[in-house]
Amino acid sequence: MKKILCLALFALMALSASAQIRIEAGTSIGGFKGTSSLEYKAKAGITAGAFYDIGFQGNPYEFLAVGLQYTENGYEAKGMDGKVSWIQLPVESRTKIAMNNNISLLVDAGVFFGYALKRSANVYWTYDSTPVVTDISDSVRKFNLGGSFGLGLGLGKFSLRFNWQRGILNLMGPTPGDVFTTNAYNTSSLRIVAGFSF
Repeated sequence: MKKILCLALFALMALSASAQIRIEAGTSIGGFKGTSSLEYKAKAGITAGAFYDIGFQGNPYEFLAVGLQYTENGYEAKGMDGKVSWIQLPVESRTKIAMNNNISLLVDAGVFFGYALKRSANVYWTYDSTPVVTDISDSVRKFNLGGSFGLGLGLGKFSLRFNWQRGILNLMGPTPGDVFTTNAYNTSSLRIVAGFSF
């Protein structure tokens, strides 16, 4: 396994013509989409991350971006709200389309792997507006996997991206008899981020 990883690393270094680090931060709007009759509304959270953008020889407009990001999936429903915080590893292919000397259109698509850092819900009882914080770790699985697609604008070293992420794994379970286990839920969020490359 180590030999394979080393060979892959050397291959990337050989193909790479340039590389840069990109940091970005913004908001993540969205939460969970599922089959339940209970309506979960989107709730904004924060997102931030760093990417290593690898360019390739012979094509200065194509990049492989590997990153590490923190993002939140918030949700609201009748009598409750909450969020799941994730640390994610995105791997994206990015195309840079030059519009003029300073402005470029950015198109990216890829996959992400997520690990849940915190899974909690606030339950508001009808007779008391004070929320009861509930740990929902037994109801929401800790691993996530999905795809992403984004569009953005680049202005020199600065960028603004709109990136949609959708999980493909059912996150609910595994508590027997829990209300979450009777339905399938996936993460779905729109990330709006500003970035700087150096």
